[in-house]
Amino acid sequence: MVSAFTAAGILSICPQALTYATSRTPTIARYFGGLESKVLRRTWAERAAVPVVSKYSQALIELLASVKRAVRVLSSPSLSISTDVDTSTPNPSTCTIDNPRKCAKNWECSEGWVISNETWEIWTGTVELMDVDWITPARSSAHTLMDSGEGPPMLRESCTVMRGVDWDSGNEDGKDIYEQDKLEKEKRKLAAETEEKARSAEQERQNEIERAHRAAIEPDPASEDDPAESSDPNSEAKDLKPEVELDQTDDKAKRKKKKTFSSKLPLGTVLSIEPWKGIPAMARRVRWHLTDKEAIYRYGGDGGRFDLFHVETNEKETRVKKKHPVPETHEQCASRCGFGTKRMLSIILRLNKESLSTDQTACDGILEWPDFGAGVRVECIFYSDGAISITEREVLYGSKDSGWEPRFGQPSFVSGQTMVISPTRNSKTCDDSLPAYDELLGSNSFLVKHLRNKEDGGGPIRVTSEMRIRRATQNAGDSKPSCPFSSSQLPPICFDPYFHASSLTLSKDMKSVTCTNSEGRGVAFGNVGFTKGVHYWEVKLEKAEIGSVYIGVAEKPSGLDSQPKLNRWLGW
Repeated sequence: MVSAFTAAGILSICPQALTYATSRTPTIARYFGGLESKVLRRTWAERAAVPVVSKYSQALIELLASVKRAVRVLSSPSLSISTDVDTSTPNPSTCTIDNPRKCAKNWECSEGWVISNETWEIWTGTVELMDVDWITPARSSAHTLMDSGEGPPMLRESCTVMRGVDWDSGNEDGKDIYEQDKLEKEKRKLAAETEEKARSAEQERQNEIERAHRAAIEPDPASEDDPAESSDPNSEAKDLKPEVELDQTDDKAKRKKKKTFSSKLPLGTVLSIEPWKGIPAMARRVRWHLTDKEAIYRYGGDGGRFDLFHVETNEKETRVKKKHPVPETHEQCASRCGFGTKRMLSIILRLNKESLSTDQTACDGILEWPDFGAGVRVECIFYSDGAISITEREVLYGSKDSGWEPRFGQPSFVSGQTMVISPTRNSKTCDDSLPAYDELLGSNSFLVKHLRNKEDGGGPIRVTSEMRIRRATQNAGDSKPSCPFSSSQLPPICFDPYFHASSLTLSKDMKSVTCTNSEGRGVAFGNVGFTKGVHYWEVKLEKAEIGSVYIGVAEKPSGLDSQPKLNRWLGW
């Protein structure tokens, strides 16, 4: 920071020092050459605290101002300052070793992003995800339990299980042995109880006879002498002895009655985690304790069927202490994230003109998915009938391992998807000042790898999507009619008919919006979204009150869980 302020002061007093230092020290030349990029990156890092900036940023800005002033003052400067950053991060770019004064430009800077119509052809459109032919699975309670930290544990090796709700394997677990043993013990218990009741009744009858006998042989109290004179100290104990023995007999009978053993439950132990019909970890290999049989059973396979329950028992395996809920299946997770429902996604296809093959039949491009915040590298093949094949290869930016459930039914991106689009008609715009555009239409379908339809016996699930792309019409006097590219004119951007407030109405061409209700606030989104880069568009305001209209950018609601709230102002 001190050095930056010192260098700025020197250049302000003596601008010629810039030529002297950069011509003799390549390190200083490289530093000053990338100074503007460093200032931009530092300002981006401190954007949350704007307008407050650190002393370090102030020193860099002061140095940059002094360097630019010195470049303007010098008639023949030996320093070339260029800005080369990633506009969304921004990230630094490396400099070439052979010429340190000229920074090597990456593919973003060499421009599909800032001046897109120079080396890139831009097409816009939509991809409509169709409804999936399946019964939407019910929401799982396990997801709520996991949010609170009480979700079910993973069913691993050595865990204890018993048959579940979708069990269809007969008595491999020994349920018939358990039921038979339980029935026999119930019979023995019932016989013991009957015998005990009979014995108790007999014992009661004997006690009654004994009490009647003692009453018959006892002398008349009126004819007896004084009890104090002829009393025997042991007589009272002798009279109470039979009753004490009777009480002890009853206690022994009660203790004997409590010693009843329960039957062992039909439990099994997990030996290993196995795949089911090619899907990993959707089954378990179990050995049952009563039958000693071993087999593989579903635990989430066939679209979310569970042949097993994860349980915890006592040491004797006669009582279940806890039964864990089944985990959330892949189908339930995908449905919760928006898979299977009809959705409209905006896309931007950027074709690199410099990558066009010599025979003009293939080129590379970038397919941007603003709803997923990602860009995918694509390979395009052009056919003589006007059809275009678009194959997705890899994710260039954005997340490739999460957030793709609405499209693929799984969190990660699936490469290799091919869409063939063909021209349908030549559309004329209502405004003669704007060029016409061609519309290309195509569809694609594929089977989801890790999802199954539970109601169809575990059959595969097919996803169908339709792509609709607009491009500017080729010039009539084009000397190369076989050229796949049209003019540099971008296709028109209009408003999204599915994302605007109820107080706003759109025109037929979706290019004009009118407020029909002066009360409240509303927002209308465009049909094309952007993930990164520098973009430019023009909007014409025909009639509006000051402070009533705001134009900017905002995150588009996904609308997965509920209807998005558009009757308010959003964005920046």
